[in-house]
Amino acid sequence: MAWPFDSEEQLDEWVEQFIEDHKDEPPDDPDERAVFFEARLQARAERYAKDNAGNIQALFSDPDIIAIHRGHEEAVWRFILKVIARRSPEWTLGSLAAGLLEDLIALRGRAFIDRIEAEARGNTLFRETLLRVWQNSTPPDLWARVERARGTLPAQAP
Repeated sequence: MAWPFDSEEQLDEWVEQFIEDHKDEPPDDPDERAVFFEARLQARAERYAKDNAGNIQALFSDPDIIAIHRGHEEAVWRFILKVIARRSPEWTLGSLAAGLLEDLIALRGRAFIDRIEAEARGNTLFRETLLRVWQNSTPPDLWARVERARGTLPAQAP
């Protein structure tokens, strides 16, 4: 399966795979954490080997920063919205925010800021996910708009 997706069904498969791959929080213990990430990498490598029969292009076809560089930012945007719409586990949303959403903002934020602001106004879970994004290389004027769009988290009850 190569990115970008060829159908809505394939996009849904990518979304489900991302959620599955990023649903579990790594352990706090550094040794256990290393084992956790190694197992995740091994599972991904095995999936590529099985699904792509040695197709090296498949290694560069995940919905990640390379997809943005290759001009698939509209597909990446749809992917982000679908992951959030699935009400994914908190760790998954943190991975999405610190990865793909942060990269999209840093690399193509000017093209997406109006949509980001609109989505944040109408979608609390998107706004909360946006709170996990770091500035990265986002220009200060654009970052100010992101900060306004995401606001702050509501106070948690004790």
